[in-house]
Amino acid sequence: AILKIIILDKETLKPLSYAKVVVEGKNFREEGKTNADGLVIFDGLCAPREYVVIASREGYQTEDLRVEFLECNKQIKTIKLQKK
Repeated sequence: AILKIIILDKETLKPLSYAKVVVEGKNFREEGKTNADGLVIFDGLCAPREYVVIASREGYQTEDLRVEFLECNKQIKTIKLQKK
């Protein structure tokens, strides 16, 4: 399964680069940073399984999101971070 995460500024809706994104699940933990388009991709996830996505960036509040994969497919999720 593939998970694409897009991180945006909640007020301006502009992509946030260099946001830290952690994906955690059963016996799984991977982290990455968003690119200039606010995008980070995690590949090799398993289904059926639930993951927790934690997004953070300096100057912003941390947000988390639950993502459930019922089958091996591709999901795209957008997280909007609020400035502190």
